[in-house]
Amino acid sequence: MYIYNKQGLKLYVETLNLDKGGDAIFFLNGVMASVNSWGYQRPIFEDTGFRLIFHDFINQLRSDKSDDVYTLAGHCEDIVTIMDELGIESAHLIGTSYGGEVAMKMAINFPQRVKTISIIDSTSETDALMVHQVRMWQMMAKKLSGEDFFLGVLGSVYGEKYLREYGETLKKRAVSFNDLPKDYFSGLCSLIDTFVNDVDFTWDLTKITSKALVVCGQDDILKPVRYSIQMAQIIPDCELVVLPQCGHVAIYEATDALNTCLLGFLMKNRGNNS
Repeated sequence: MYIYNKQGLKLYVETLNLDKGGDAIFFLNGVMASVNSWGYQRPIFEDTGFRLIFHDFINQLRSDKSDDVYTLAGHCEDIVTIMDELGIESAHLIGTSYGGEVAMKMAINFPQRVKTISIIDSTSETDALMVHQVRMWQMMAKKLSGEDFFLGVLGSVYGEKYLREYGETLKKRAVSFNDLPKDYFSGLCSLIDTFVNDVDFTWDLTKITSKALVVCGQDDILKPVRYSIQMAQIIPDCELVVLPQCGHVAIYEATDALNTCLLGFLMKNRGNNS
């Protein structure tokens, strides 16, 4: 389905179990991803009776593209719009990478709408190397060769173990990037601008009142584990899990371990309204 935000832009939204009475969970995408990136999480959470909501951020694959650089606050307002449209008062948020940064911003800006946050491979601030890497992504994206783009970012995204074991599978996936619409890449470039310009809120983490789980791959090159440790130390009520032999894409690289962490945390805090 599509839901219009306050600017009149269309947000692509998918739901599961919406007719049930369980807690709602929003799954918030990484910057390169779409709603289908949560394929390894959907079944396990669907079977537990949670209401599941997935959406593409403005500037992602199936949602509209904005003429202006979006903000994290703008993404948060869009989530509130989706909540209001679906009749959801508050929800758990699970976000990976860019989605985790939106989740933290949501917990800061709209604490009454957030039950818990689960942050995967994210950061609350950038450094020169991080910015350099994503600017290189932009340069490759602007060349509009999907396969070359995907192969070019692999080294800064996946861990060595995953690359070694699934390198051929990733090469096949790279070919599918040739079929993406051209505005996917312009939208990606805009999202990277948002990341570079807007991810600088470390000390605002003290304002988070919801319970939090921070998960990070030990071998994450893009957003190193030290940033997850720092976030977990600053967020008042926070648990930290570091996944061994895992890079930046824990939702693929360490599916079973990650799902165990997420499901345990969510089941423990089911019904939580703090």
